[in-house]
Amino acid sequence: MQAHPLKQASLVIVLATVFALILAAVQLGLRDRIAQNKQAQTLSQIPLLLPGADLKKTVTLKAALEQKTIAIYQAFDANDRLLGYVVPAQGAGFNDQIELLIAYDPSLQRLRGISVISQKETPGLGDNMTKPAFTKSFAGKKPGQIHAVQPGFAASETEIDALSGATVSSQSVCNIVNRVTQGLRLQGGQP
Repeated sequence: MQAHPLKQASLVIVLATVFALILAAVQLGLRDRIAQNKQAQTLSQIPLLLPGADLKKTVTLKAALEQKTIAIYQAFDANDRLLGYVVPAQGAGFNDQIELLIAYDPSLQRLRGISVISQKETPGLGDNMTKPAFTKSFAGKKPGQIHAVQPGFAASETEIDALSGATVSSQSVCNIVNRVTQGLRLQGGQP
């Protein structure tokens, strides 16, 4: 004897609702820990992006970006010399969201580099964006106008070599950097 389709459907709906409530409760319960872990991951990258940065002297500032207020990091060395700024950013990649940290020099006129915090790009192609050969290629570039070119052909301060076989992912990173740079509201030379 088979169960009535309406009973089966209601059982599926009840189970889906229960699981959704459990997942929501877990997310709420872990929200603060997730935020703390993300903050720790961000802070751990600052000395890599801005060598000599003293985390004890890193200051968190607020800046306007795309009609939101975000935290950015102002990094100093042990002698209180400003080394630059680090700005968290995210945007669409080829497969999913890409999360970056973008490091600027103190004048905000040049990039010091980027760090890829999270990505789900194609394994063996787009996911190579996490490798130093790609992330360090942003150092010294003029922010706001960067674009990816065929690998081996980057020749100007606004060009980076695209990852071989992952031009879309490469350009996505450039687009994120450009969008954030252009959208960051600067006041008196500071974000």
